[in-house]
Amino acid sequence: MVIIFTKAINTFILTKLNDLNHICFFVLQKNIYLCTMFDMRQIIEVLHREQCSLVVRNGAGEVTLYNKKGVRDLVWLLDNEPRRLRGASVADKVVGKASAGLLVQGGVAEVYADVMSRLAIPLLDAAGIKYSCGETVDRIVIPKGDDRCPLERIVLDAKTASDVEALLRQHFEEMRNNPQNS
Repeated sequence: MVIIFTKAINTFILTKLNDLNHICFFVLQKNIYLCTMFDMRQIIEVLHREQCSLVVRNGAGEVTLYNKKGVRDLVWLLDNEPRRLRGASVADKVVGKASAGLLVQGGVAEVYADVMSRLAIPLLDAAGIKYSCGETVDRIVIPKGDDRCPLERIVLDAKTASDVEALLRQHFEEMRNNPQNS
């Protein structure tokens, strides 16, 4: 499958697909692509080709791309467009326990991650969310070293997705109220 994105003129062209059963038609409007029969494999291809951090395909067939670090896009979606997550297929670069908790809270149906923490799996299992990954790791580490991701430390003792979300929101509120600690 070849998809050519031409961002300069806000259009892109879909050329021959490997599997003719997956025919897609796209309309670009502010990073939203409308398609039919877009499967997880194709969502993963978009994640890698566009070098974004998150791709969401909702039940209506809209595919949206996101580029923020960490869980910022997931928190934004939960707060501003929760319907986009409900029943969605999601491809993410990294899913740790923090991301998994937010994905569960958003009601996604399916998740792929290039890298998935073993700590994320029980939350996804408990919610009945299908998942797959390129690599499973014991812990998510920050890119600049071998320390555990700060968000993973914050949610380490959380038992449920609701606990994860509450701990993250408390942390973000503390960061807003005390910016010198960020």
